[in-house]
Amino acid sequence: MQELLVGEIIRKKRIEIGLTQEELCEGICDPVTISRIENLKHPPSRSTADVLLQRLGVSDSRYFFTFCGGICDDGGGEDVERTDQIQRLQESVERFCEAGAEVTVSGRAEILKMLAELESLARQGDRMERQRVLMAKVRVLEKLNGAATERMRLLEEAVLLTAPRFQEQNLGAGVYGYDEVDIIRRLGLAYSEAGQTKRAVQLLSQLYDYVLARAWNVIRPGRVIAPVAYSYGMALMRDGKPQQAYEMAECGMQNSIYGYDGGMVSMLDLEAECLTALGRTDQGEEKARQASALRWAVKKFSAQSNQEKREDVNQSILEEMSRGGSEKAHLGMVMRHVRERRGFSQKQLCQGLCTVATLSRFESGGQSPSWDCVHSMLERLGMVWTNYTAILTADEIRRDKMRKEIVKLSIMLAREKAEKKNDILHMVQNMMDALEAEIKQTDTVNRQLIMRQRAIIAYEMHTCDLNERLDRLIEALHMTLPDLVFEDIMQALYSDEEFSLLINIASTYHKLGQVRQSFYIYEQLYRVFQRNYYHHDLMILFTQSYANALATEKAYEDAIQVAGDGIATAIEKEQYEILPILLHTQAECLYLVGQAGQCEEYYRCIAPLYRLFGDYRNLEILRTDAEERFHMSI
Repeated sequence: MQELLVGEIIRKKRIEIGLTQEELCEGICDPVTISRIENLKHPPSRSTADVLLQRLGVSDSRYFFTFCGGICDDGGGEDVERTDQIQRLQESVERFCEAGAEVTVSGRAEILKMLAELESLARQGDRMERQRVLMAKVRVLEKLNGAATERMRLLEEAVLLTAPRFQEQNLGAGVYGYDEVDIIRRLGLAYSEAGQTKRAVQLLSQLYDYVLARAWNVIRPGRVIAPVAYSYGMALMRDGKPQQAYEMAECGMQNSIYGYDGGMVSMLDLEAECLTALGRTDQGEEKARQASALRWAVKKFSAQSNQEKREDVNQSILEEMSRGGSEKAHLGMVMRHVRERRGFSQKQLCQGLCTVATLSRFESGGQSPSWDCVHSMLERLGMVWTNYTAILTADEIRRDKMRKEIVKLSIMLAREKAEKKNDILHMVQNMMDALEAEIKQTDTVNRQLIMRQRAIIAYEMHTCDLNERLDRLIEALHMTLPDLVFEDIMQALYSDEEFSLLINIASTYHKLGQVRQSFYIYEQLYRVFQRNYYHHDLMILFTQSYANALATEKAYEDAIQVAGDGIATAIEKEQYEILPILLHTQAECLYLVGQAGQCEEYYRCIAPLYRLFGDYRNLEILRTDAEERFHMSI
């Protein structure tokens, strides 16, 4: 793994993409400054680094710079505190704008006060800070249904702050980061709402082409493509082109499911409108039902999610560290800081991955282990972000892509119909063979993944029984946790792969009828997730498995609670694909504890969600139960 400073990352990615220094830094700083940044003679401010990294498609977290080092904060500690104040105010404004309730008189007064404070904190000479203030004003105007013309004025001013040569007729000539793409997207929507539909379509058409062309360089393509496709579709619909609008909505939907679930309700509403305009009324009504069902789930459970929202401990630690003013907090130093603050030993963190001596050298900046080893340790600390690909070697990037493709194909294999399984099986086996041929015998991380996937696939394809599957899964777990016994699960730290293995092991024990052993693992894992990994994406998958096991054993109240934790996490993360399964588990348990009315309400909304995600097997089970219990036709 290459341990690079932020200037080196900027230079490396800029050359890789084929941009000149002038193209990258336009509106941000002058070419002399970026040259000094790239040569490590002038560390950039945090805001400058963020925008440059955004334009290069490698920044996905405000903590990214901490891990790269070489960041300065003009103005010292006071500037850091002011930056934190701006960040907190922006987050408050965003929460206000995302709230579903109507704005009260007192709410309006409070948000205007926050905007005034935000404006007073932003320095007039800092274009990025001024841009953030303008965008906060735009978001509030959108919430308050403010005039489109005023939003247009603010958005045009905002984009020209960092892209002074921006031209609507030649948008593709520029280089834009996530924030700038979002400003241009909102500008197109404002044009459309103001009745300037041709202008909106022209602008958004160019923006759509731009983000598609740059999608390979963006860490989470769906996060950028989906909202642009939606906005372009809205403009096309207003321009009287429902077929083209529907195609854009479909593109947005695909990217929503695979990377940006947050805009799914709006996308479904647009699809419904397009289909109705095209005369495909039945399909339009189905899309409307899906949108309504998802809106119901988010509204019903988001309040619960917010009430039960727990502090992200790692986030708090990193915020504290960033305020400490460290200029060269390399990745190992950050990991050591989080590890020590969380009370974990070096042995706990590196067990089965590398020696304590190697970790010690990494934490002190003397050695960089392989990326797979570092990534697993980051996962064990619960602090992984995909932006670390910026500091990988080409070989590590290729292996990382292969791992993700194996997991994706394995999920498809479990869901596809029998006639399609063979093709997917052939693909995933070839991919695993290729990865296995590339890695070293000592690469326990990748070998562990391969062994788990082979065990699951073998059982799916009926070439091994449950006992053999269990043995293989336990053997894979012991590759990186050789001393782990199930009585001490709460004493260890876990990577995503180790979590997946433990969940699969518990599930396999349950299928074998070894209920006590299964729940012994589940119960300890539940406490581990709640204590150290409550915000983890795997919390959703874990709660699905655990809640189903609890329901099978007639522990209905517990199953409702566990499924509720999964639903809250899915809502918080805007990852909706498992949502109908968790809702279905809750509905069944509610019925069995005598709350039939709630169960019936759930059924009406679960069915459209199953259809949305193509889960027809569970839809059939739901349909049968609905008919028998409520004489309900789904």
